[in-house]
Amino acid sequence: MKTMIIAEIGSNFRNLDDIKRSIDSAIESGASVAKLQCWKTERLCSEQRDPKHYATLKQYELPEEWIRELRGWPVFYSVFSEDRVDFLEAEINPNMYKIASPDYKNFSLIGKCLSTEKEVLISVPISGEEHGLIKNDKISYLLCNATYPARKACLGDWTGRWMLMLASIYKGYSDHTLSLLTPSLVVALGGKIIEKHYKLENMDTPDNGHSLLPSEFKKMVEFIKEAEHHLEQSGEQDIAEEMTNLLTAKRGKDGLRPLRV
Repeated sequence: MKTMIIAEIGSNFRNLDDIKRSIDSAIESGASVAKLQCWKTERLCSEQRDPKHYATLKQYELPEEWIRELRGWPVFYSVFSEDRVDFLEAEINPNMYKIASPDYKNFSLIGKCLSTEKEVLISVPISGEEHGLIKNDKISYLLCNATYPARKACLGDWTGRWMLMLASIYKGYSDHTLSLLTPSLVVALGGKIIEKHYKLENMDTPDNGHSLLPSEFKKMVEFIKEAEHHLEQSGEQDIAEEMTNLLTAKRGKDGLRPLRV
């Protein structure tokens, strides 16, 4: 058993060097792979409708030359428009794509990603619904609480949906809580993919408040590995040891141990 642990760098950077250091640090902290977000602001937000949000998106829009320079690094991308899929295919050829929760039923974008024959991860918000989801072997759905930061993972409130994980609808969780323990609980419930926001240090960035520092991320990975360890044990050796221990603990009719046969 091996959980895919994704370190979402998001907007936690000031320059390309920050991104490179973040990727290296995330892998060193136990991530399987890092992730960035790839958009063209004009295709994502209207400057006239929301000039403040437009300006923020423009500030953290990855320059294409940065993306080209990251070719070969252990990183993949969330995509927000079909033209970005075309760009990444031509320039980077990543081995998978991510689609964010607001686009979980953006069938045009999903279809574009599937046309590459790459694995596609799709976050589904807890306010979303499973009806109408595309069923495809290349798609892995991740449940998420799409608030930033999320106060709770809603594992108890959404038990029925976690059972759908075991039925191969959900493969994991995109966790926006600051909990270090939640991902290991998801693994215990059957999750195979965990996504968590990552930051090198505290920064004045939109994603700073719901991201883990390297030391926190490492501890989270330790909890996941401990969960994997306990789930992987067959119990046969423990049963043999237990039976030996019980023999010495059994009491005779006089109430004393060990039992005298």
